[in-house]
Amino acid sequence: MPITERQRLQESRRRMVMEALDHGFTARDAAAQFNCSLRSVKRWRRLYRLSGLPAVSARAWPCKKEKLDSYQRAQLLTMLDSYPSVFGYDGQRWSHSKIAKLIEDKFRVHYHRDHIPRLLEAIRRPPPVPPAPDSGQGGPPPLPPDLGGGGPYPDGSGQPPPFMPPPRGGGGGSFGL
Repeated sequence: MPITERQRLQESRRRMVMEALDHGFTARDAAAQFNCSLRSVKRWRRLYRLSGLPAVSARAWPCKKEKLDSYQRAQLLTMLDSYPSVFGYDGQRWSHSKIAKLIEDKFRVHYHRDHIPRLLEAIRRPPPVPPAPDSGQGGPPPLPPDLGGGGPYPDGSGQPPPFMPPPRGGGGGSFGL
């Protein structure tokens, strides 16, 4: 995983703190000047004295490999458009437990049922929409039908899809029709 801009800024701040300490600042003064904790300044100073600047440099941290690749995620969304009974599960509604079981049965990958909402949010997150140019009319433009402007459901129709996330604040752990 490459070093992020945030990590570069943190490294820059650490280097400035080390430079301030080299120019006679106390650890307390450096912490106040650069808006960081005294504990961090003392830790950076100790590392700097032991190993020099590389010790306070930004490092890329390895991240966990995704359990499902993009093709499997797309397959999962397609499967969730059908009723659970199509795959041999009871009922007409998907629950987090049923989705976790489906993933395990079809992809041989284990997800805990409590992780399913985060997985679905990551899969269903739409790509960012660039801001519209200011038309000078003083209000947001109306939504197109495919984004909720035509009906109560995301596709603009009056019929809910078989899989739909629960309303915010609702809960209950299952997805309704």
